[in-house]
Amino acid sequence: MNNLLKASITFFLPLAFLGCSKTANKIETKVKEVSDPTFGNIAFNLTQKDFEEKGFNYDDLMKFTIHDYNNQGDDLSFEAAFVKNYNEVGYFAPCLCNYGGTNESPEISFGIMPQKDNADSLLDKSVTIEMVKKQGYRATRELVNVATKLTYEELGRDNLAFANFRDVTDVGSIAEYIKAGQLYRGSSPFNSKNNPDNRDYVADVYLGVEEIENEISLADTDAKIEEYMSSISSKRPNSNTLRLYNESKGKEGANKSFFSVCLASDYYTTSIPNKNGNLVKQVFEYFADRSSKDYESFYFHCNEGKDRTGFFAMVLEALMGVPLEDLVADAMLTFKNYYNVSIVNNKEKYDALANLLIYRHIYSILIDNPSEQLGKINWYNFNAKEEVENIISNNQDSLKDKAEKYLLNVLGVEEEKIQAIQDWLKPDNALIFN
Repeated sequence: MNNLLKASITFFLPLAFLGCSKTANKIETKVKEVSDPTFGNIAFNLTQKDFEEKGFNYDDLMKFTIHDYNNQGDDLSFEAAFVKNYNEVGYFAPCLCNYGGTNESPEISFGIMPQKDNADSLLDKSVTIEMVKKQGYRATRELVNVATKLTYEELGRDNLAFANFRDVTDVGSIAEYIKAGQLYRGSSPFNSKNNPDNRDYVADVYLGVEEIENEISLADTDAKIEEYMSSISSKRPNSNTLRLYNESKGKEGANKSFFSVCLASDYYTTSIPNKNGNLVKQVFEYFADRSSKDYESFYFHCNEGKDRTGFFAMVLEALMGVPLEDLVADAMLTFKNYYNVSIVNNKEKYDALANLLIYRHIYSILIDNPSEQLGKINWYNFNAKEEVENIISNNQDSLKDKAEKYLLNVLGVEEEKIQAIQDWLKPDNALIFN
């Protein structure tokens, strides 16, 4: 596969460089510091102005080479786009990022490259920065850029769309593979900071309307959730999310109706063994244990119900044999709810977003060794949709088989727990599932 680069690895790091030597469209410098230890980002002493003076600017596609990165004489090279937000390059990809265009010094964000976890070892390493293509990322960035979320009024006062709230079986043929009324997804019912204009309140109301019995939160720390719940208790004491949260106090594991893990923005690396306590595995194990207690329904969310929620939904839907087109349609419905992007009104943008986001998620569960393979891909020369379709059409394993192997072999979820999830989610007509 041409997309797997033998000599490159891809990560999310901010770099800081000392002793800079600059020539036209080329900079020789050094890694100065790790600016964000949580994500392994490294920062330069190169300012935005320094880059601009040497002909580098936003939307340029650049090549970074870290010399002797492993202390064995080997160089590490990777391509990265110059952007204002790492979300603009999609899942997994590295980038040179000046967050919001407000920082004095741009940083390298390594994405899923393994170096993000040992960035300290790169300090003082020599780095060469070169131009790959001037404005080489502009067309893609403009295509996948989405505007401000639609307001309640712009959505025609559609409460469900506003809260991005849905039963996953409302999409396509999913009801043939998953029992209706059991699996719901959407935005946070308590995070008012990331969900302004009372979006959190609307999601909370629908927890009650649908009589949902269990809630899985994928985005916040225990301390942050406690802060949100304290605020809710005074503002809306009859809150449904508050009730589930209070019912779970003092309880452990599958005895809790409110379960939470804090998956950071690099949550996809938590699906790799030994990364961050393998939090993704914990979510699926809780889901298996709790669902075996004959509860009727679950609502899972992150902040917006888009990225982390989308990954969780994608794995579960694939596990149940949902066709690829419906799996993608469910994920992309979020972009219609928030930005009015659909296959009908803007197919080009729809396809670009699906390729940059949804199909990369799907690809990550189709390969045998994601912890090794994902970090070697040049994501700026990678068509995830084509790769996914090729794997599915040229492999004896179905999408469902691949999802089972991902949970079993990559995450390490026990076979009986995987079976418990399938038994609980399958529709009453088991013949359809089989």
